[in-house]
Amino acid sequence: MESNLTGIPGEIRKIMLQGVYNDTFEVVYNGGPECAKESTLEFKFKLTLRLIPLYILGAYFLYRFIKGSSQRKPLFVNPSIVERLTGIICFFCVMIQIYTKARTNTMIFLLNPCHVFTLCWGIVLNMKHSLKAELLFLFCIGNVSAPAIGMVFAENDELETQLEIISYWVQHCVAAFVAPWVCLMSGRFAHSVYTNPLYILVGYQFFTVYMRFFLTPLSAMTWANLNHTLCGIDNDPWRVYFNLGKYFYFWAEFYLLLGAITTCVPVYWIARILRPSVFRKTAELAEQKVKND
Repeated sequence: MESNLTGIPGEIRKIMLQGVYNDTFEVVYNGGPECAKESTLEFKFKLTLRLIPLYILGAYFLYRFIKGSSQRKPLFVNPSIVERLTGIICFFCVMIQIYTKARTNTMIFLLNPCHVFTLCWGIVLNMKHSLKAELLFLFCIGNVSAPAIGMVFAENDELETQLEIISYWVQHCVAAFVAPWVCLMSGRFAHSVYTNPLYILVGYQFFTVYMRFFLTPLSAMTWANLNHTLCGIDNDPWRVYFNLGKYFYFWAEFYLLLGAITTCVPVYWIARILRPSVFRKTAELAEQKVKND
């Protein structure tokens, strides 16, 4: 999808997309015309319509989560020093990504979920406890599988400098494990509700709505393979083993949800084992709240 834009619009397009593909360079898993041939936006939209019952279920449990917010009292309202420092590390990782993506003219990839999750962790780690903070935490904790998958099936072959390589692993480790453990063990989000698969579904669906209704149309317009929404690639074991082809776009909703649940629950329980007193006090506070009501 070549462009004749000049001036400021041309420069913006260059810094956003030039390194993704151009007349002489194309890597299919990054995007480009070959990747765009796999399926149309209309095809993906029709597959997404089949998921509406699942989204309705998620909306119902989102309502339940919001309604029950008054019962989830934190031990502390303000973030601790450790939380704030972890949040600063998250922001620093995002700043490094901005630098490296600008240097390689691939700024559009900053919209990929792992960068968004890292930024959101930085925000929630520095927010006072509130319903907004809880919803943002639910979004993050429900998707710790995404950076974890990024570590298992790393897509960092094109990283050139030691700074980029180190930043990649630090960012994914922090977003998958360090940030959620710090949040959980701080006493502000130490509630068992976050291990309920139906509430994990809510947090996970924040991500899938972002992916299907924002990243997918943007991928179609730019031919940048944002989070594999333009075409699938062969480092997806489910897609390869079951020979899903372009239909992976539908089935990914379910196998990525399975990954979300099987990652989120152990992350929660490891935090609980490491600092049981926080979770015990949080449960006692919730019981006292119920009795008082």
